[in-house]
Amino acid sequence: MRISNNFKWLMPLGLSLVLVTVLIQSGRTMASPGHDDARALHKAGDIVSLETVLASLRDIKQGRV
Repeated sequence: MRISNNFKWLMPLGLSLVLVTVLIQSGRTMASPGHDDARALHKAGDIVSLETVLASLRDIKQGRV
């Protein structure tokens, strides 16, 4: 099957659109539960915030983190 010169851009465009759609959907699926889990762990006291970690590091050693 031969594709005319007028439609050579159609295949890469179509594949690019499919790839972008898959990446967006997988990003939404993966990001949402992790955020909720982290929030629940923080509220329960099982993990600490970044601010707390940085404050602890500043007490141990001066400098830039």
